[in-house]
Amino acid sequence: MAKKKNDKGGGLILLLILVLGLAIIATPLVMVFGTLFSVFSYLKIRSKIKGSYSDFWLTTSEKSDFKTVSVKLVEAIENIEKAEKIGDKEGLARNKDGSFALRGNRGKEVQGFINTNLSVSHKARKKDYQKTN
Repeated sequence: MAKKKNDKGGGLILLLILVLGLAIIATPLVMVFGTLFSVFSYLKIRSKIKGSYSDFWLTTSEKSDFKTVSVKLVEAIENIEKAEKIGDKEGLARNKDGSFALRGNRGKEVQGFINTNLSVSHKARKKDYQKTN
């Protein structure tokens, strides 16, 4: 008696070729349609927006408030960084939480300067946050 041949191998190869062919054809189509969808949705949104992206969709008074708060925040951050550098340069002792030790007058002075600028920073952020909400 002769052995029966198993013809499943030919069907598997044909299926693999079909899947690869579909992937090769579908990939550029998905890319083209995805790009078109993105462009059309962008143009749809863009037609409703007046002004430029630098406007942030804020009123004139909100823009001026934002600018003054951001300037204060940047100055406070720069002052904190300067005080940290001064303290490190002078070799002031630090506490476990990273703040300068208040045992000496210079440590009290530097840490007080940092705390003042931190409060300015927190007030600026809080004021900005309250305006947005």
